[in-house]
Amino acid sequence: MADDRNPAMLDSRPDARNEQSNKRRIVLTVMTSKLAPIILAVFALSIAATAQTWTFQGTQICYDLGSTVQCYARGTISSFVSQRDRAFESGRQAGQGVGSLAGVLIAAWLNHRQQVRIETEELTKELQAYFDAEFDLIQDEQKMESEDQQSVMELEQLNPVRRDGWQLQLQSSKKLYDQRAKYLSDLKGLLAMEMKEKRRKALRYFIDHEPDGAKARYGRQRTMAAQSYVVNQFLRALVSSYRQQPATPQEEPPVNTSSIRDTPHEQLLHDPNNWF
Repeated sequence: MADDRNPAMLDSRPDARNEQSNKRRIVLTVMTSKLAPIILAVFALSIAATAQTWTFQGTQICYDLGSTVQCYARGTISSFVSQRDRAFESGRQAGQGVGSLAGVLIAAWLNHRQQVRIETEELTKELQAYFDAEFDLIQDEQKMESEDQQSVMELEQLNPVRRDGWQLQLQSSKKLYDQRAKYLSDLKGLLAMEMKEKRRKALRYFIDHEPDGAKARYGRQRTMAAQSYVVNQFLRALVSSYRQQPATPQEEPPVNTSSIRDTPHEQLLHDPNNWF
């Protein structure tokens, strides 16, 4: 996937003997590699380290960037996660405030999540690899969505001033989970159909076609998974903050529930405005 917006790219090439014998070039460590457990362990440690950089000062949620610490009011973080797709777009355009922190978390996630990019003479293997990579990302998103629902239910109790907003967000999260599950099922059906194709020209079309080819879909799914990670981290931080410092009616106004909206998974896949 050649996408300038994704900063992470690991270029791993086989030795000369494999290049001569297999006549193929593999960019990126495939998950079946012997290095996969090491890569997964490093990724898990990196994510854990990222989570530990959150600190809390009264009603402020702070993130330690190493050289600087950025702090935001809990209401600001709450508004970001409740508006989700709008928040990512406005954050991308502004490049400042909590949107800039979201960008930092996205860059960290992309940097530690291996990017699949395969070119091989066997096009069916290339097609399968991109599908498998997208499946893995969707499953990660579903796991985070389930965690988000638990966080939101806890926030309903910890932050009753925004209870109506949290309840609406929970409904939206459940709907997104169901849409993603339907998309995953449809994607498996598409893979079964495309893998029956034997013509190289058709297989190459399935891989490279814009905007619906396997490469393009995988690239967009990778960005969405990074965004899901940001929402997941923000919700976790909110729960930790409210546990330490309970909410007060004077702290923040109720969330405007009309700002919370559902975004169909297919629209997220195809609408460039949703890419961060």
